[in-house]
Amino acid sequence: MNTYNITGLIPAAYTPMNDDFSVNYDAIAPMGEFLLKAGASGIFNCGSTGEGAHLTGAERRLVTEHYAKAAQDKMDLIVHVGHNSVYEAAELAAHAQSVGAKATSAISPTYFPVGTTEALVQSMKIIAAGAPDIPFYYYHIPGLSGVNVGLNDFLTQASEEIPNLRGVKFTNPCIHDFMGGQELLDGKFDMVFGVDEMLLSGLVCGSQGFVGSTFNFMAPLYTELIKRYKAGDTAGATELQKISENVVRVICNNSNSYHPAVKQIITKLGVPTGPCRAPFPEVPQSQADALWDKLMETGVEPYLNPSIA
Repeated sequence: MNTYNITGLIPAAYTPMNDDFSVNYDAIAPMGEFLLKAGASGIFNCGSTGEGAHLTGAERRLVTEHYAKAAQDKMDLIVHVGHNSVYEAAELAAHAQSVGAKATSAISPTYFPVGTTEALVQSMKIIAAGAPDIPFYYYHIPGLSGVNVGLNDFLTQASEEIPNLRGVKFTNPCIHDFMGGQELLDGKFDMVFGVDEMLLSGLVCGSQGFVGSTFNFMAPLYTELIKRYKAGDTAGATELQKISENVVRVICNNSNSYHPAVKQIITKLGVPTGPCRAPFPEVPQSQADALWDKLMETGVEPYLNPSIA
């Protein structure tokens, strides 16, 4: 169990919605096909990108079941189970294990942000125990969780209390913290990098696994970036990272909200992902069209996921 590593490009998959904001379960299989065709080695579902916090527990279980069917033996399934109730999170983890997930992951509770190492360890221990037979990854995303407990302190203490703790989904620009986690306890932990516009930094620091939202529409760019870096073409890899950074900047600067805008991009490439739930705003079609035109100016077009339309 603890020898498992998250490797390759793992899209943080979106949860398709109907126009009435109900979950479009029928679109999950095409979404899985779309991501597999783009070169994904796995799927990370019901995380920040997948609006896990905006779904009911019953919906999260059904989304996971549909993504498990889509992944089958072709892609690894990693299920985000974080919840403000750590006991509900543990039940979500147990469900994920029962449908064949390779691993679970969880953000810390956020309504009362965790402020001590001991509280974070205790919270993650309860959640990880829900799926004791598969690896658990702590989801470190302080920008959203508000948790700024030292990562190395957490890992050092948690290593003794959480038997199935395998590593960290690291979504934080502080690359020195990422490196510290890699070096801790003789490299015991699998550190998975989750900042798309800094992927090259994670690669340089030795990351073998990457989870990202923009992999949903431009996974070929990152595949080529990794290929160029490993071939010694650092300049070529850097040029592709610049395109990624510009794409993220355009989306953030030219839309009401990042995730609804990305859903519009994926829809244009052939998968009807629909809107995001409140409190995310809707993106008018005129704005989505203008955003697409801006994206084409970044040079990303040759690196978009193959359409299944």
